Amino acid sequence: MLVKKLIELKNIYKGRKAIVCGCGQSLNDFYNSEYFKKVNESNIITIGVNDVPKLFDPTHLVITDHVTRFNKSRIDLINNCKSKSVITCVKGWNHPKLVHFELGKRGRLELDDYERVDHHLNSPYTAVNIAYKLGASTIGMIGVDFTDGHFYSPKDGPHNLTRKYLSSINSSYEKIHRQLGNRGVDFYNLSLTSKVTTVPYLDFKNFIEI
Repeated sequence: MLVKKLIELKNIYKGRKAIVCGCGQSLNDFYNSEYFKKVNESNIITIGVNDVPKLFDPTHLVITDHVTRFNKSRIDLINNCKSKSVITCVKGWNHPKLVHFELGKRGRLELDDYERVDHHLNSPYTAVNIAYKLGASTIGMIGVDFTDGHFYSPKDGPHNLTRKYLSSINSSYEKIHRQLGNRGVDFYNLSLTSKVTTVPYLDFKNFIEI
């Protein structure tokens, strides 16, 4: 097993576009669109979280939860995915190419600390931080919806964070959008149905073409 440190991947995709992929239902819209095939043609990287390999293998997969929170089928899915690496802050994962980072502080934005990654309640937020650290100059996110259901289970009910934390989540994304902008990095929400309204919407076509 090859284990690297996140700092070893600093700016490896400098100047490129990245799409952070959550597990909301809009990920299906992306996967089934004509633009999904254009992602590879356009040299765009994808950074998925958790169960995204149920649909496709992203360029990199980010896992922030301990392995004990996953059942065997999900553990096997992650450990056997064909992503270039699984980027994680916890021990216990057995993907052949692991990249480790230290978890930073909740709600902080030390974007230029390449050994630690800050967090705020949801894995895609951490993945956006990582996209910046990998060098992306334009970041989109899809499947970060906080609506009912997931791309793999549309009837599994309301997202467990929406009742108490949606306002806080929106505030955190507003702050990271502002901080990325201060560094010359564009950040867009590619989902029309997302409840994250503090990141400006952009459709797939324009994201790929800008």
